[in-house]
Amino acid sequence: MEIGFFWGLWHAPLILTGHNYPREPLLGVPMMILFTLALTPALLWVREKGGSILAPVLLHGTLNAIAGLSLILVERTHDLLIGVVGLPGLFLLSLFNLWLEEAGIVKGMRFLVLSGLSGAGKTTAKGYLEDLGYFMVDNLPPSLWEALLQELSRRGVERAGVVLDARALAFFGDLERVLDQLKPTVVYLEARPEILLRRYNLTRRVHPLGAGNLMREIGEERRILGPLRARAHLVLDTSELSPRALKDALVLFLGEEAGFLLRLISFGFKWGPPQEADLVLDVRPLPNPHYDPTLKPKTGLDLEVQAYVFREEYEPYYRALLAVVGLAAEGAQKEGRAFYTVAVGCTGGRHRSVAVAERLAEELSSRFRVEVSHRDVDKEE
Repeated sequence: MEIGFFWGLWHAPLILTGHNYPREPLLGVPMMILFTLALTPALLWVREKGGSILAPVLLHGTLNAIAGLSLILVERTHDLLIGVVGLPGLFLLSLFNLWLEEAGIVKGMRFLVLSGLSGAGKTTAKGYLEDLGYFMVDNLPPSLWEALLQELSRRGVERAGVVLDARALAFFGDLERVLDQLKPTVVYLEARPEILLRRYNLTRRVHPLGAGNLMREIGEERRILGPLRARAHLVLDTSELSPRALKDALVLFLGEEAGFLLRLISFGFKWGPPQEADLVLDVRPLPNPHYDPTLKPKTGLDLEVQAYVFREEYEPYYRALLAVVGLAAEGAQKEGRAFYTVAVGCTGGRHRSVAVAERLAEELSSRFRVEVSHRDVDKEE
């Protein structure tokens, strides 16, 4: 939307000096903005389908030529009622955008197909893609992909992916047609036969083709998936890749950050610590507002409580907590963790823990993406 708005506004000086709508320059500026807003989804769709920036450039040039031709061939009545950049063009683009909306295209969804040999790391890669925000579906028949994307688009999903392997062989008849139609990004994982054999021996799992001869099954799967490998935008040999290296390769190829999240949860020890915590901090040594009649009804979200808790003589204790959380979160991020959970506890979970969690979130937000919640703040003490 922003692109379309500023693109239309860019035309304002030309329109006000007599171009496009010479008889209606003042109304022409908002009309051009509406036109460019309506045209932007079409250009993005052409760019996606054409696979090149040249496609929307050619469309834009064609529209410019048609716009000039219509002014020559059509009798001028009202500038806003004729031509491509008038109401007829706006109407046709609106119909086209309605079709795009129904088809689930204008949402800008990124669609990925993850495939490869069994044992090459697809399950691990699928988890990493989910951490990146992809809605992943396992072995959905290709004929159903378009319906899936339409439904996800209507629900606001921006990234989607399908895991596809030899188990879906019965549905491969539609694969080439659907790949040509939807043009997904294809990532293919493989590994050397001896590596796959070693991995299967470690996990004791049965190969999806399950014929009883593992090396023959690996070879047959490689043959079946050969056409899909040929269509891949990224082929990764995971024989020597660690899980962290696999994640880094996916992040680099997709151009997306892994989005490490630091979760801070305040709680009261009297209610028990959060089970999901990676690190538990005890802030009970800080001064307790519970015993101050004016502060007891308040919470750690109130400035008066925060001023009481963070008295100058207790600042070294808080600074030590801040340093510990920062180091722990950095370590988790370097290890490739998607998130790290720190629980901050006081007696009841209303005052000190809330105040400390809020301050930690504020001071660490410049280094990490931080999410803070207060589990026990509303519980009666």
